[in-house]
Amino acid sequence: MKIETLADDALDERLVRQLLHSVDENAGVSQRQLSGELGIALGSVNWYLKRCISKGLIKMSQAPLKRYMYYLTPQGFEEKSRLTAQYLKWSLDFFRLGRGEADRLLTFCADQGLTSVYLAGDGDFAEIFILSASKSSIEIKAVFEPSSSGGQRLQVPICHVIPPDATVILTDLSNPKAMYENLIAAHIKPDHIFVPSLLSFAPPVAPEVS
Repeated sequence: MKIETLADDALDERLVRQLLHSVDENAGVSQRQLSGELGIALGSVNWYLKRCISKGLIKMSQAPLKRYMYYLTPQGFEEKSRLTAQYLKWSLDFFRLGRGEADRLLTFCADQGLTSVYLAGDGDFAEIFILSASKSSIEIKAVFEPSSSGGQRLQVPICHVIPPDATVILTDLSNPKAMYENLIAAHIKPDHIFVPSLLSFAPPVAPEVS
């Protein structure tokens, strides 16, 4: 049987995967709880649920006290499995490609005589660079995240202020363009910002990496 996926409607497959997982774990989950788990507005949760129901992935039944119960259909279980397998493959491929990119850029920085760099963008890509740096001569000074209130990523501090003379590797996966603009606004020189090719983002000016 051919599974009609939500990707045809240009929906965020990450959200669909999380939504199907949450419903599978707890049929009585409320839309407000889903909003918190998925990190999206209540109205968006309602819209995603309706689309999943219309696609035959979720069925809904009314419970006492005007509550609703949500259940995965057989097609919903298949779609959840497909999205999970796809996510795991993407994760493994991303780690492999990201590790190669990190090793290459950190080696380039070392060859230029640099001893330390900042990362711009907290998340999975930053972790990969931190892991790679542990086997190189380059020190990761901090992870720059403008909206951060502190904390650490693999024992590397997260900061919301970055010195203007810093050398920076862009590691923001969600919106590299906005992060690049934040760095420029913080008076980081364009030729001090390295942009990994994995981000598929071409800044107006970027240093060449051979």
